[in-house]
Amino acid sequence: MILALADAWEGQPPQAVSSRPLSSGRGLNYKKARTPTLLSFAFLPAPHRPYREEEAGEKQTLLFPPFYLFLQTCSEAEEPLLEEMVMVLSPLFFVFMLGLGLTPLTLAQDDYRSFLLKHYDPTPQGRDDRYCERMMRQRMLTHPCKDVNTFVHGNSNDIKAICDDENGKPYDGNLRISKSPFQITICKHRGGSPRPPCRYRATRAYRVIAIGCQNGWPTHFQESFIPPRQ
Repeated sequence: MILALADAWEGQPPQAVSSRPLSSGRGLNYKKARTPTLLSFAFLPAPHRPYREEEAGEKQTLLFPPFYLFLQTCSEAEEPLLEEMVMVLSPLFFVFMLGLGLTPLTLAQDDYRSFLLKHYDPTPQGRDDRYCERMMRQRMLTHPCKDVNTFVHGNSNDIKAICDDENGKPYDGNLRISKSPFQITICKHRGGSPRPPCRYRATRAYRVIAIGCQNGWPTHFQESFIPPRQ
């Protein structure tokens, strides 16, 4: 067909073209057609077939055996690298999970330090009105002026022991009440403006105290009571 079109272009009548296959010696640029091999099929586009995964919005690609074997070889070559990554990441994952387990305890300890700052004074001096005004100012409880605050005196270990059976027992839900009384100083705001300077009245007392605990640590001061007579 190509030879016939060339003759027509030169002004010559078209010649009949034989339907027989061309001989191997015809033309310098003639090359024998190559027979398709199995490897050549690997580079052909995969036929499209409908899949339920595609209907759901997921694409799926079909692979011929040569590509499948190639991917299998790559996966096997990468297995040592994957195992090494797992060995490195496993301790980090363990530390991360351990940190999650310690988070509640850490928060409880932070709340315990805040509890001591607001309510604990081991060696009070004076325990009068000036004492309350000074302590409330030093413990940063005067912005605004706090209405009532209690300072517990004595050993901090005795206060912590209220959270277990050594020096405490259950009280009013999740609270704990001390078995033994403590020396305390109650500071009450005299009223007026809640802005500094704050004026307080001090009351000395010897009472049992009710506190809230988290993970064995005192975190909240609830109230105090006159100890019952034995």
